[in-house]
Amino acid sequence: MTAREIPAHTVRFEIGPFGVSAVFNCYARVGEPFCRLTCPTAMGCESTAECRESGHEPVDYGRCMFVEWMDADDGIDAFSGDRTALRGGHIVPEWQGDHWTWNYATATGRIPDTAGEVPNVSA
Repeated sequence: MTAREIPAHTVRFEIGPFGVSAVFNCYARVGEPFCRLTCPTAMGCESTAECRESGHEPVDYGRCMFVEWMDADDGIDAFSGDRTALRGGHIVPEWQGDHWTWNYATATGRIPDTAGEVPNVSA
């Protein structure tokens, strides 16, 4: 895999007295369109494309919106793949229009197309 093919997000699992929990990490660079850019206005543009079309310039959110979403909710429940054993490693976050899901990255290094329309999920 080249550096571009390595997914920027990982998951690891921990077990404790209250069961299994997921810990999500983001290694995306500052300004990464897929998970860090948001519209700076109170308008709450739905995507970075809409933000730009409205004459605004998206700004870095300061942290990964996917990881923030997973930390605020039960990230294990957001898994979108087929039934499988828990394992840590690289994952692929996917925006579903009103929520995030994730799946394990494939051996070919599948990552999201950050050149496309990116959601604004900071609202």
